[in-house]
Amino acid sequence: PYTTETQAQDWRHEFIDYLADDKLPPEKWAARRLKRRNTHYVVMEGELHRWTATKVLLKCISGDETRLVMA
Repeated sequence: PYTTETQAQDWRHEFIDYLADDKLPPEKWAARRLKRRNTHYVVMEGELHRWTATKVLLKCISGDETRLVMA
């Protein structure tokens, strides 16, 4: 459902690539940061979700989805 341009701007794309395909960013520090931050994230049916401290699973959204939720 995402175009290539949308994926390039979407912050979730990096997490999904790593969690689903073990693809890390080429930069050393970006790869380290992603490995450290991904522990709370999971990919389900191609969508990124985040576990909260209270074990609630939240769907990660961006762009138009944000506007829709906030409306």
